[in-house]
Amino acid sequence: MKLRVRRVALAAGLAVGLALAGCTADADPQPTPETDAAMNQETFDALEPSITADFQCGQLSLLATYQLRLDQGLSGAEGDEAGRAAQERMLEDLWASLLEGDTAITPHIRDIKEALEEGDTVKYSEASEAASSACTENGTGIQMGFLPGEGG
Repeated sequence: MKLRVRRVALAAGLAVGLALAGCTADADPQPTPETDAAMNQETFDALEPSITADFQCGQLSLLATYQLRLDQGLSGAEGDEAGRAAQERMLEDLWASLLEGDTAITPHIRDIKEALEEGDTVKYSEASEAASSACTENGTGIQMGFLPGEGG
């Protein structure tokens, strides 16, 4: 009789446990477009005060270096037009995602983004030069370099 009671108790406990397992609150709710947008804005709002001209000039240096490497055929896509086109699109996406803040560099970043959206290479070149000059005036000049074996 004791063995039967234990089996019934074990079966009942298992049934209750399985039933309750489906009733627990999701500890990690899936984001929705609305919560994603809110989180992204909250993240940006938290970062904005820390976006300095030095930070922006660092971003510009990084992207200018990648642009130079791509233009010089040092990006690993030599002879592969599809690969080069993909890298150019990725670089344009990176330029478009440069962070803006309350700095003297931000207007130049906006000009770069606008030139890229318009496909205006002259405006892009002028905006890039103006951003570089603003970074130099800030004391954080644009620095570009090559990897070892590429002249660096």
